[in-house]
Amino acid sequence: MNRDIPIETGWSSIKDNVGSVRNKGIEFSLRTVNVSTKNFTWSTSFNFARNKNEIVDLLDKKEDLVGNWWFIGRPINVNYTYVFDGIWQESERELAVKYGQLPGQARVKDLNNDGKISSANDRAIIGQKDPKWTGGFSTQFTYKNFDLSASMFARQGAQVYSAFHSIFLNYSDRGTNKIYEDYYMADNKVTPSRVSNTYPMPNNIGPYWAGVSGVGYYKDVSFVKVQNIVLGYTLPTTLVDKIGVKSLRVYANVLNPFVWTKYNGFDPEYASGIDPTTTSNVSNTTTGNINNTGPSTITYQFGLNLKF
Repeated sequence: MNRDIPIETGWSSIKDNVGSVRNKGIEFSLRTVNVSTKNFTWSTSFNFARNKNEIVDLLDKKEDLVGNWWFIGRPINVNYTYVFDGIWQESERELAVKYGQLPGQARVKDLNNDGKISSANDRAIIGQKDPKWTGGFSTQFTYKNFDLSASMFARQGAQVYSAFHSIFLNYSDRGTNKIYEDYYMADNKVTPSRVSNTYPMPNNIGPYWAGVSGVGYYKDVSFVKVQNIVLGYTLPTTLVDKIGVKSLRVYANVLNPFVWTKYNGFDPEYASGIDPTTTSNVSNTTTGNINNTGPSTITYQFGLNLKF
């Protein structure tokens, strides 16, 4: 893995065998034939996978490498930063000032209650980039010459740094954001004031909402998605024999028609992209970042299956 080294060496990191990890999990699949008669059949398929990944040692020691976000007993790919605690309100102005902040700015938890926020004492593991479990389900029906099938897929427990939100919620681009949200708005002579405990004041977000800390842009990308629905009809042999083919099936299908998720970006399934600490593009789902990669689209298809 990439291990950070002092920049004075001329390099920021090196590839190194830094330690050992342990993986434990379960994976299974099941196919059932629920009904099988002359004119009607129904079958289903299930699959499930869960893996627990944890670091056993680092550099032959039982010590964390905090700079790399590697912690003994925790997964390799975790998100380690401040813990978002809402937005400073006007009624909390006095306390906000003690922390060097103002009402309308993003607030993070003072984990050790020492009256100040520091990277050494007030960051925590807030999630993991890899899903805790994945699963799939498919079902197939046939009735005489008709066939119907559907499949769905679930990925649960993954959290990513969403470059989608860091870009499109950014007011620095000509003074306008690309996503409408109910931001905190202080009293002013132009627009009505607005209270929010979710999104900070656009022109004064504070030190923790964006950038490397980025507490505003870590998002849960758990989802359940219907991947495919297909309806088909196979013409009777007595008809297709007349046109010189062995079989003819007409079908219609739709790809990605439904997705259930709390993520309010383009597509929770596409996690590859920009690391918040760099500007490089990385095509690797383990980076746990959502880039502006094109999302999966809802696609309608019609077709024929011919056998000569």
